[in-house]
Amino acid sequence: MENLLLSEHKITEQRHRFSQRFLVFLDQAYEIAESSQSIDGLMAAADSLFFPLSGGAALATDLADAYRSNDSLDRHIVRLEALVSGADPDSEQLNSDPYLASLVLTDNGRRAIGNAAAAALLGCRFPCSLYSVEMSETSRKDVLRCLRDAESGCLEGSRVIKIELLEHQRLYFARCTKLQFRGPDGNDRTGLGVLINHVDWQKNAILKAAKMFGLTRAEAHLLGYLLRGCSQTAAARAMSKSRETVRAQAKSILRKTKTTQMSDVIQLMTGYMFMTEDQPAPAHAAPATADFPDQGEVLRLPNGRRVQINRLGQKGGRPLMFFHGLYPGPFITPTLNDQFRAAGFDVLAASRPGFNGTDAPGEWAHFEQQVTEDVVAICDVLGWTKLDFLVHQTGTSFACRAAQALEGRVGSAVMVGASVPIKDDMLKTMTRDARVAAAAVKYAPKVLELIFRVSVAQLRQQGSYTFLANKMAHSAVEFETLDHPETGPVIERSLHHLASGGPEAIMQDGACAMSDWETAYHYLPKRQLWLHGARDPVINVQFVREFLERQGQAAPVIYADRGGDVLLAEAKDVVARLSTFLDEGAA
Repeated sequence: MENLLLSEHKITEQRHRFSQRFLVFLDQAYEIAESSQSIDGLMAAADSLFFPLSGGAALATDLADAYRSNDSLDRHIVRLEALVSGADPDSEQLNSDPYLASLVLTDNGRRAIGNAAAAALLGCRFPCSLYSVEMSETSRKDVLRCLRDAESGCLEGSRVIKIELLEHQRLYFARCTKLQFRGPDGNDRTGLGVLINHVDWQKNAILKAAKMFGLTRAEAHLLGYLLRGCSQTAAARAMSKSRETVRAQAKSILRKTKTTQMSDVIQLMTGYMFMTEDQPAPAHAAPATADFPDQGEVLRLPNGRRVQINRLGQKGGRPLMFFHGLYPGPFITPTLNDQFRAAGFDVLAASRPGFNGTDAPGEWAHFEQQVTEDVVAICDVLGWTKLDFLVHQTGTSFACRAAQALEGRVGSAVMVGASVPIKDDMLKTMTRDARVAAAAVKYAPKVLELIFRVSVAQLRQQGSYTFLANKMAHSAVEFETLDHPETGPVIERSLHHLASGGPEAIMQDGACAMSDWETAYHYLPKRQLWLHGARDPVINVQFVREFLERQGQAAPVIYADRGGDVLLAEAKDVVARLSTFLDEGAA
């Protein structure tokens, strides 16, 4: 009995200690959300949550309580995300998606990307061609004329044109402005930004308009219902307020906007949003462009799935399937692309399920299986009966499963900064942020979701460069990669690619990397070349050596002054070694 009481007392003490660390973590999250400070404080608190001893020396022994905290985090996630975005966390009927229909047009109208409001208005899925949008031929010609004038330098300032959408049988106005930005190939490009006076009246839009006219938070809440067509009676019922209160607030809105009826308020608000909203730009060009991610090319598979691919190097050359890590995702520098082309490699990098334009899996539990099926289907569509693998960072586990499914079609594998099966004793050698992510994926996914959502909200506020600079300030090697004129834009682009997946895709991707896939490793081809940075911030080179020794593989080639940036920073040497190795295998 005494032993039982002592055991219960010990469990109670452990839960108390975890609760204290958990509250510190939440306090940091709210402090960052309310002050827009760097995410660094939150990551430090998360590190203490999982690794109470300094320096990440050992995982906490009370992490079973992390699972008990998962459900309670849901309500905090909603409020924190709203606080960081500056929105009203109590307006549960509203969300914070982009609100003004926005497009970016390039390539003589053959390529259009846009936000959710534009997709809903035009009834299309981006990327698409302007020619597939159901608008009058006169409207299409006017838009294309603006695009040509922008590309030739004849469009100065903004030009407002009429747009007639056939399905809606109504007229809209569009503000067209010349845009200059860096394209997916790293070259400067010119396009046309198009803002259409169709407002998807959601939370941020309402709060922005309400601030202009000095409305209170309660009046802004009511305005949201009225702008979307609700009567005052319906709004009162939805907000659990009396009709008298709602009537008084509606009169106050009319007085402050100097209008006499709600239809005038809607016209006024729409006009205000249309004339004051900034023009859109592709994601890799400016901070506020997470709604315009780099799109690449969408490949339609025989089973109907859409997979986002980047086709690199020399199309029709020697097939090389690229299994990317989270950084730099499926993107590479122009120099690396030139090296692939010169060496005659046809490199294909596919976004995994849920990221960028790739369809999510039917069920998230089947994420890894879906990755494998997509890779096999891509190889079949392209007619790749023989190919080699290029594997980067956390792409290793996916490459192993794909090699199994491809049944002998893979000749060799080149592993650049590639991960090995992660054990708990490896976490202490990782950087703080890497070990927090690894521990959260395994022990407390909701903690990772909270960090992700707060991080994405800060990304939208700060822009990709500032956000990454704050994160990488502690590492001279990483910061050098970010600050380099060629590798920096690729890292920024990969951040938007990462954010495009949302928390579910991120957690599934991370869970696959953290799973024990050592038995699946044997499906990789026997011929392997490993290249690794001596200062890799995630996978310590010593663990790579030990793993390869156990597998009977040759020791890795070590880049003494490099971290996780070997593939981008040592492009010429990497491709030279890759070419020699694969040529020897073919011979």
